[in-house]
Amino acid sequence: MSVHDGQIGGGNRSEVGRRWSLRIDTGGTFTDAFAIDPDGMPVRTKVLSSGRVRARAAVGADGELQLDPGAAVDLLDGAVVRRLGQANPIGRVRVHDDGRVLVEGDAAGQSPPGIVDLDPEMDAPRLAMHVLTRTPIERALPPIDLRIATTRATNALLTDDLGSVLLVTNAGFEDLHLIGDQARPDIFALDPRPPRQPATRVVGVETRLSVDGTELRPLEVEPAVERIRAAQAESRCDVVAIAFMHAWRNPGPERQLAEALRMAGIGPVFTSHDRSPGIRLVPRVRTLVADASLAPVIDAFLDQLGLAAPRDRVQAMTSSGGLVSAENYRPAESLLSGPAAGVVGAVAAARACGFDRILGFDMGGTSTDVCRHAGRSDLRDETQVANATVRVPSIDLHTVAAGGGSICAVVDGRLEVGPASAGADPGPACYGAGGPLTLTDVNLLEGRVDTRRFRVPLDRDAAERALAEVLESSGRDRETLLDGFRALAEERMAEAIRTVSTRRGEDPADHALVAFGGAGGQHACGIARRLGITRIVIPADTGLLSAIGLHCAVRERFAERAVLAELDAAPLVDLLQALDAEALEAAIGDGVDSPEVVRRQVRCRLLGQDATIDLECEDQAAATDVRELSRRFAGEFEQLYGYPPPDRAIEVASIRVFAGELHGATPPAPPAAPEHGLAEEMGRIRFKGTWVEAPLRDRASLAEDERLAGPAIVAEDTSTVVVEPGWTLSRHSSGGMLLESDVASFDNAITAAAGEIVACRLESIARDMGETLRRTALSVNVKERLDYSCGILDAKGRLVVNAPHMPVHLGALGVCVRSVAGQLNLAEGDVALVN
Repeated sequence: MSVHDGQIGGGNRSEVGRRWSLRIDTGGTFTDAFAIDPDGMPVRTKVLSSGRVRARAAVGADGELQLDPGAAVDLLDGAVVRRLGQANPIGRVRVHDDGRVLVEGDAAGQSPPGIVDLDPEMDAPRLAMHVLTRTPIERALPPIDLRIATTRATNALLTDDLGSVLLVTNAGFEDLHLIGDQARPDIFALDPRPPRQPATRVVGVETRLSVDGTELRPLEVEPAVERIRAAQAESRCDVVAIAFMHAWRNPGPERQLAEALRMAGIGPVFTSHDRSPGIRLVPRVRTLVADASLAPVIDAFLDQLGLAAPRDRVQAMTSSGGLVSAENYRPAESLLSGPAAGVVGAVAAARACGFDRILGFDMGGTSTDVCRHAGRSDLRDETQVANATVRVPSIDLHTVAAGGGSICAVVDGRLEVGPASAGADPGPACYGAGGPLTLTDVNLLEGRVDTRRFRVPLDRDAAERALAEVLESSGRDRETLLDGFRALAEERMAEAIRTVSTRRGEDPADHALVAFGGAGGQHACGIARRLGITRIVIPADTGLLSAIGLHCAVRERFAERAVLAELDAAPLVDLLQALDAEALEAAIGDGVDSPEVVRRQVRCRLLGQDATIDLECEDQAAATDVRELSRRFAGEFEQLYGYPPPDRAIEVASIRVFAGELHGATPPAPPAAPEHGLAEEMGRIRFKGTWVEAPLRDRASLAEDERLAGPAIVAEDTSTVVVEPGWTLSRHSSGGMLLESDVASFDNAITAAAGEIVACRLESIARDMGETLRRTALSVNVKERLDYSCGILDAKGRLVVNAPHMPVHLGALGVCVRSVAGQLNLAEGDVALVN
């Protein structure tokens, strides 16, 4: 960290042009933070997302309880001090003029030395701002230009801590938000509870549009306003949300009522055509209600940052990977903001190393996010968190509950890693706060963590005790159990990568694996080995890459229009011109000085189908060339499904245009080598069931032309990289590290988790079968109710595994297969079709 003369507590600095540039991403366990000070110097830090600081306390020469000077404790004067896992404070932090940092209070003298929790009683982003700027917590922050990604909306949905919504819709459709559709997330549940995000109060008004937008029953504005006023006075809802049928075609009635409500002093008011301009009413209502219920949460979060224009500037990351000013930030756009920032950072780091086709692998403390990028990141329409489903453009990420904090256990004789997580509090067992055995503990006990550089003091004995508790009931020996937990976690993460690559017709081996997050480098080689990948990129600042992604991101806005016309009849030229102008105007309104159109998507599908194939177009000419669009659609359809499209008309479902800045900032230079770096040591790591000797190196000590053959461990302040045997590591001129293997081994060593790994792989195959059926289907029963069954049977026609689809067919499946096999002489590669 840098300390700048005259800038500690720089709240007196009034020049707006001398702002600190701060980039902060709050994850489930850690908050990543990066800054550039007013003099252009980079600053990095990482704090716990609980908003607390861990420090070591020792008895000083005078018998007082003294805190280790690390971990920015000298900024925390007045913070509450607690023993780990205890609610009662033992005192408060007191920073003395002579540099000593003591714990003072009635209970401090009787408290033994050890690791303590320092609670400054503020959110993690606010704490990170004080740490980055070296501002004591009792003093005002200097002027700040903040870019932030947050899990606040996600956490609010998970805990149901939301604002109240008054939904206004067509009379007769008041229960639509509760009825929803026929989708069942857990099709085997005996008491199904489909996710529903209900409004607090619903008002139905008499108005109706036809399917083409023609007004069938005009809206009577004044009576509607009075009914809404009375309902809001009675229910005291925070937000009014308006969703009418066919508003995507004709938004006039929604706009008319919204304006009348604002004139009457009722609000804030959200409308469905503005929040989700798609054709289907159920997704529009769901998105609108979720967005409206999250608005008070996000507004409160932005207010708690304590930053105000024009002195400060705040921009937030959207789920699509662009930045938006805080004034224009939509809550539903924030659900994947942190992972999206990581993708932006991964793409920038890969390009600096010469790679454009990548698989991103972001392993944090709570979960692992994976994505694919080939020139552009894939986008998806729908995101579900807890009971909410929102339709906003989001980077197509797949998340698995396998992070450093994932709990490792043996249940009914089977190994399990996740989905439960120890989170930031209490955290893994080795954090010393009484947490359970987690993947972080497994890595520590297998020698895959460099304790010298870890951001939290680690207690190896606590990890051993947690392992002993699991061993007692497992019936397995220590080493094979540790190997099994790690292998199972790596298999699940590899399976997630197959979801965004193989499942979409792409070979993982054709990509470089970009591994980041605090724990990504510990598992990168093992995952690449399972996928046949021979090149791995470990970015500079890999443990802070989400914050670096915020620094590299561009400001952008988008415009979207539903089309629903056959390709050769769609008015593409007029639509593209209107959408380009709309997106550019939105970008200008968000503060972009000279915006340009950066991305156009013509979203096509077979007539009558639901799933679209998004055709990326460089310019308006490419987006309006019907013959070329038809050719490209056929090619991408065949790559995705394995066969050419049938002879059916192509429909343009919608068009989406993004406008904003063309280029973001370049990734910052990596941290300089410390003046007194860590001396090289020898350690031992577990690999394929055996312990091997491995040098422990400081990342900054690696020369650019140096090649380090595995096994080895390379550490920095925010991450640890394990170089397994068969891999060679080199440092790239950009500051990133490249790991290369001569041969794609597809190694799958038999471990204690062999049965679980095979079951995971087989279930994935069955799920892939079902996903292919669902995407290609025209039937609503197939697409939304999953009215089909997919299973894998053995050579004798016995069911081995089935995917979570409609179970009614499974009883007949084995009988059918056995009967067919008895009649046909089937050989490898044969296909039997039965009606």
